[in-house]
Amino acid sequence: TGKPIPGELIDDIRRESLETGKSMSFIAKEKLKGIATVKTVISPADSIPDIASRTEHKRR
Repeated sequence: TGKPIPGELIDDIRRESLETGKSMSFIAKEKLKGIATVKTVISPADSIPDIASRTEHKRR
């Protein structure tokens, strides 16, 4: 399998993200090019309600 990513490199990515305001995923894609594949997963928070199902409208 592949080699582990050094903790120092991850810390550098985090630090640069704080300093520049760029997202960690953007910086990680640049710094880890050729070393690892970076995937960003976006999912809703637990506080976001599920989508309500539509109700049928009754004709008058």
